[in-house]
Amino acid sequence: MINVFPKMYNDELLYSVIARYRRMCGLINKGAVIEDFYGRRQGMFQMLFPLHLNKLSSMIPLGNKITGEKLLLEHTMYPFYTKFLSEQISYSIKDSMLNKTNVSIMVKTCLNSRNVSVNKYLKYCPICVAEDKKTLGESYWRREHQFTGVFFCSKHMVQLQESKVMMRKINNQYVCPDDIKITNVSSINEEYKKYNLKYISLVKELIGADEKRLELFDINRFYRFKLYEIGLATKCGIIYNKKLFDRFSKFYPRGYLYLLKSSLGDDAENSWLCKFFSNKHNKSIVKHLLLLQFLRSSISEMFDKAENVEFKKSNYKKQIQVSKLDLNERKKEWMKIIHDNPDSLRCELRNINKAVYSYIYKYDRDWYHEVTPKNVKRNKGASIDWNKRDAEFLEKVKAAVNNIKNRSGKPVRISVGSIKRETGIEKKLDNIKLVKTRKYIETVVESKEEYLIRKIEWGITEILGNGETISKNKIRKKCVLNCYRTGKTKKFINDVIDTELDNINGISKPIEKNLYVSESLL
Repeated sequence: MINVFPKMYNDELLYSVIARYRRMCGLINKGAVIEDFYGRRQGMFQMLFPLHLNKLSSMIPLGNKITGEKLLLEHTMYPFYTKFLSEQISYSIKDSMLNKTNVSIMVKTCLNSRNVSVNKYLKYCPICVAEDKKTLGESYWRREHQFTGVFFCSKHMVQLQESKVMMRKINNQYVCPDDIKITNVSSINEEYKKYNLKYISLVKELIGADEKRLELFDINRFYRFKLYEIGLATKCGIIYNKKLFDRFSKFYPRGYLYLLKSSLGDDAENSWLCKFFSNKHNKSIVKHLLLLQFLRSSISEMFDKAENVEFKKSNYKKQIQVSKLDLNERKKEWMKIIHDNPDSLRCELRNINKAVYSYIYKYDRDWYHEVTPKNVKRNKGASIDWNKRDAEFLEKVKAAVNNIKNRSGKPVRISVGSIKRETGIEKKLDNIKLVKTRKYIETVVESKEEYLIRKIEWGITEILGNGETISKNKIRKKCVLNCYRTGKTKKFINDVIDTELDNINGISKPIEKNLYVSESLL
């Protein structure tokens, strides 16, 4: 048992407490720190999921009332990464951290996936560090700042800074934040702040929630019900993937999703979003929080309602049962919809909240007809001037193409789909009367070869701009070209890279864009 132990601050990372203990005792030998807490010099302290917490708590001086479970819930990453796992898996991880070693924790929490990003270094808020030094005489690593996807300090609204203290690997340096050089660099678009602060509010709710867990099946049922409420799923819970993809893409900025390693790409069917609702595998915590934010839901709503959503089978159809709410509450919601939309037709009122409409229409149809305004014939608007509309849309399309070309970050292929998403007038662009607009689109869309050339040129510019030495492997990695492993596409990419490198070295050699055109490339 050790003789002294530093006071633990609110939401302080356990690693931070150990670092302050080392400094308090003046320990130079890092092995001595391990020996003090575990009774042996072998082993190192794991930052994400520290082990043997019961053993560690038993070494703390009597009277502190610090248990292994208190350390687990209030000073480790356990609540964040296990909230959406089943009770059985969560208990297994908890038992491993409290009592023994278990090398499968990273697998169970889905952190071994290549699509899941864990912070490489510990983060800090420079204002928090300055305030801590003034009020406490020292600073500490805050747990909230280390969660995946948190880019801003929720207290001071400033961007978090990366230290040089490794977080991913086992760390035995035990460094305090007031021992490092404090920086204040802004590298994240301010536009993303409002999205991230809402994300952080969900993170706070998550780590402050109780230990209740849901099965993946119940979680997915809740998501399907919420999608049904906003018209993105059928009554039996079948999701409209294309509609969901389009609306989700418009809700979040593309660059923000890229920061969170949750980019959707251009193909709805192959995006993570449309594969998210299977009951086979646990999913990334970041994607859960992004989806809850998109649905304007919360952790508490999910864990309160998920088990009350039921699928009911019948001979002629499947129905998704709404949560058990009183009919009068539904009527109040319907009256509010009518009040807020006085000029809307019945079909428009119905589409605002289909779940409320369906419930009332099923159980009190007479009341629905009594209170809902009858449709009033509207005067038909003037006929459309298609020449004028064609000219307007042409300008919007030109601006959209220019935005796509000049967008910072990895290039996006100029295709009919990307142009439609950028303009926000998707279906209207399909009208055959937009002669000039459709003709312009045909001339600007990129073939696969043209896009690959532009992408490679961008990658080379980025590498050279960062002052790095250039090589084929760096170009492939920067441009994410390693997915093209065989066939004519790979040969085309290699030829383009070779030509670009020759041009850099002063050997003039033009790129033949259509050299390897074939049906397999299109």
